Amino acid sequence: MLQVHKLSLTRARQFIVLGFLLHNRLRRFSVNAYSTAGKKRSLPQPSVIFESNHLLALNKPAGWRSIPNDGQDDGKCLLQYCLQQHTFLRPLHRLDQPCTGVLLYGKSSKSASRIQSQWQRVHKSYFVVVARDDWQKNLSPSQQAWTELRGTEQRRISPNRRETSRTGPSKGASVIMKPILSSKASSLHDTRQKVSALRYRTLFLSKQSPVVVLEVETNNGSKHVIRSLLACHGCPLLGDLRYGAPRALPDASVALHARRLYLPEDKIVLNLSQRTFVAPIPTNWSAWFGCREADLVKRESPSLEHPGSDSKQGESP
Repeated sequence: MLQVHKLSLTRARQFIVLGFLLHNRLRRFSVNAYSTAGKKRSLPQPSVIFESNHLLALNKPAGWRSIPNDGQDDGKCLLQYCLQQHTFLRPLHRLDQPCTGVLLYGKSSKSASRIQSQWQRVHKSYFVVVARDDWQKNLSPSQQAWTELRGTEQRRISPNRRETSRTGPSKGASVIMKPILSSKASSLHDTRQKVSALRYRTLFLSKQSPVVVLEVETNNGSKHVIRSLLACHGCPLLGDLRYGAPRALPDASVALHARRLYLPEDKIVLNLSQRTFVAPIPTNWSAWFGCREADLVKRESPSLEHPGSDSKQGESP
């Protein structure tokens, strides 16, 4: 008698989706993929900014993790998802799960090692959104000159400790920063403390919503450096409950977008046809904050090719 093997509907759908992706080599990923746990994902689609034999650049939506989390696959790891279509990918850096923007993967060990060896010369810029009241009270309103913010890392809160501080309740490891309000060395008090810095300028004042978009640059690779530094200076990012924002955004994202990333080709030597990778802002920023892609393009700084400072490869902003 013929034996019939039963296949669950969830597993059947998973095979169909995976087979369709592999067959067609889609450049946009299916929104209806299923995790191994059998639960449907409702994450936004990542889009390809650039792809060559050496490199894959994606515009990461909020909700995706850059790398696996404790070896568990809940369908939210972008690396594991992309490996369904690629035989080899190595993450070159990370973005926090609730953040968006440019994310690079090396498509060969050669390209990955060359880029990683020159990571201190990679330049990045970010867009962040903050409340206008916080901006007026605590930051410089200049739309032309860049302003520097600095702080010292006091400690990190372990994700296993349920501790609440001025930065808000912590779901994972958080960074406690102390602002440096003077450029004088004496203001540091302890030269052994780790100093983090960023520079920012005002990019866009929304007429629709009481918010401000800032352009931020930093080559300091410390964990949560942008989020914690702005928060300790009294200006937490919108939606960033971990660092003191009063309320969440509708999709639980944090208003931090990795806008551009520039690779110095003269040292990496990969013959890339493109060296600057630009990620359009999330479409929901228009409805929430009253800013469109066109509004920001004409205001952002023209080039990222400036001398960088010390950087650590692998940490997230």
